[in-house]
Amino acid sequence: FFAALQRANPGTVVEWEWQDGEMARRSRDREFKFVFWAFGPAIRTFHLCPPIISIDSTHLRGSYKGNVL
Repeated sequence: FFAALQRANPGTVVEWEWQDGEMARRSRDREFKFVFWAFGPAIRTFHLCPPIISIDSTHLRGSYKGNVL
């Protein structure tokens, strides 16, 4: 799937990470850890995005009242 994605969208970056499985029966068995991808058009136009500062908070309940930023 990701090979087709890269062919259809030049400049797309795909990074996979695997790790040796703790329960691996054979030495070649690996467990999927994560995959990251960024579309080529998004990479090329990222410099056009304005800088943004985003602040998020959550309300605390129980014995610790207030907000955590």
